[in-house]
Amino acid sequence: MRWGFLVSFGCPTAPRYQLDVLIRPETPDDYPVIRNVNLAAFGSRVEATLVERLRDDKLVIASLLAVDDAGHAVGHILFSPVTIMTSTTDDVEVASLAPMSVVPLHQRKEIGSMLIKHGVEACRGAHYRAIVFGWPSELLSTFRFLARPRRRTEEPICY
Repeated sequence: MRWGFLVSFGCPTAPRYQLDVLIRPETPDDYPVIRNVNLAAFGSRVEATLVERLRDDKLVIASLLAVDDAGHAVGHILFSPVTIMTSTTDDVEVASLAPMSVVPLHQRKEIGSMLIKHGVEACRGAHYRAIVFGWPSELLSTFRFLARPRRRTEEPICY
C-alpha cells in the first residue's frame, strides 16, 4: 500500500453525485457540528482536534460542510497550506486535504466526492496548484485521480 499522494488540478474530476446535499463554507456556528461529524466518522478525537487546531492557527484554505436536505450536517472537509521543501528547487506551496469525514449513515453515497470536488475548486480559486493527501492508492480511482509518478513539481501531477 502506497501513501502520500500529490494531486494536481489537471486530474479528472469526481463522478457526478446523486444526493441532494448542499456543500457550503463553514461558519463559526458550525464548529460544534463539525466536531461531532468528525467524532462520528472517525470514532476518535484526533481528527476533530486537528480541525480545531488548524482553525485556531489560521491555517485553513477551505473548510466545507455537507448539509442534507433536512438541514443536518453529514460531512466535512478541510484543506490547509503545506510547504514542500526541496533540495534542488524552490519550495512549493500546496494544499493539504485532511481530514475529510462523512457520518457513518451517509458514507458511500458520493458525499466525500462532492466535498473533494468543491474543495478542489476552492483551492484552485485560492491559487493552489496541487493538493497532497495520504490515502491508500486504491482509493485514488474512487475520486478519479490518476496515479502517475512524477519527480518534478512544476509539471502537472497526479499521485
